[in-house]
Amino acid sequence: MSSPPANDALAMPQQPCGPSKTRLHGTSTSALPPPKSTTPGSANRQANTQLTPDLGPAQRPPPLQGLAQHINGPMGPPDLSTPPLQGSARSVVMPVGLGGTRTPPLQGLARLFDSVPAALNVPSADWCLSLLLNAWSHDPGLHPNTSFAGNVFDLASQPARHGSMQERAFAWSTLLSLYPDPIYHCQLLGMTEHSCLLATALPSINASISLGFIRIQYEGLQDLLVFVSQNPGCLLWKGDLEDAFQHIMTAEHNTHLLGFSYDSICYHENTLTFRGSSSPWLFNLFAEFLHWLVAACLPTDWPVNHYLDATFGAIPVSHTMHALLPIHTLALAANALGLWLSPKKTFGTSTKLKVLGVKIDTVAQTVGITDD
Repeated sequence: MSSPPANDALAMPQQPCGPSKTRLHGTSTSALPPPKSTTPGSANRQANTQLTPDLGPAQRPPPLQGLAQHINGPMGPPDLSTPPLQGSARSVVMPVGLGGTRTPPLQGLARLFDSVPAALNVPSADWCLSLLLNAWSHDPGLHPNTSFAGNVFDLASQPARHGSMQERAFAWSTLLSLYPDPIYHCQLLGMTEHSCLLATALPSINASISLGFIRIQYEGLQDLLVFVSQNPGCLLWKGDLEDAFQHIMTAEHNTHLLGFSYDSICYHENTLTFRGSSSPWLFNLFAEFLHWLVAACLPTDWPVNHYLDATFGAIPVSHTMHALLPIHTLALAANALGLWLSPKKTFGTSTKLKVLGVKIDTVAQTVGITDD
């Protein structure tokens, strides 16, 4: 792995990293997960002769602590917010034909879906990209966790294998051009085309990872709780990605760091693993963009949140006819980008939501701590 340059040289990769010039061809990927392999040497693993490194458990933030309280209590909604974003957004370079003051085309985009499966039934990946560009209405602004302490890809590296996100590199390039930070645009596109670096080395992977590749500023629920308190009975929705970390391919020359043994045969992982300390931060770089893209296609006053692989939000009672529009938009974005949604963990039109150890009831107007 090449050592990262000084901080003032991290603004951009060493070479330009603009939109892809060649559109990938092949069968479009689905928003729903592909069948899983039950064999020990699955598509995400390859045989290797490297010894298994020491992988310590990654730290996961504990669930929120505290007592349940009424949303409209004397103190108002509990303060679960995060510090405001720092810096100012740059101008967005728009693809040809997109304006900056458009109104979300609810009537045009939102069919009256009668079920979650119907809302998740989206067309080909290329057509999903076209629909997203048509639905894109505004720039939600810069997201947290999108700055870099070092380069997360190497122009000389190749993915350990060609995955669904590599298949959709053209869509990533097109949609990332809408994001207001060119550094984030280039780093994320580089991770998609060249795979990600683990920012670590042997003998102990987790012990040698820089803190800049671990720390995540998790989003609070304050905006969502304020919306719920102002819109009693509003509808909640949530969608999860299937096998989240397995979307992200590692660099081919990093695969020896993810070795393991099964039945006296040595293998190595081709994707991020759940025991890697840098895996949540690296995966969250893509989750932040998925969050941003969905929010950009929905009305500005509809709150959208995410926590790693879970994206969730609310819509006002006055828009019950569009209750499944958010998860349909999420399905469009996932399919366009080569991501897999989990149908069993995706829902809409609910007045109750459990997330981050918090349970919200929009009818009873209460917020509390889940039992687990």
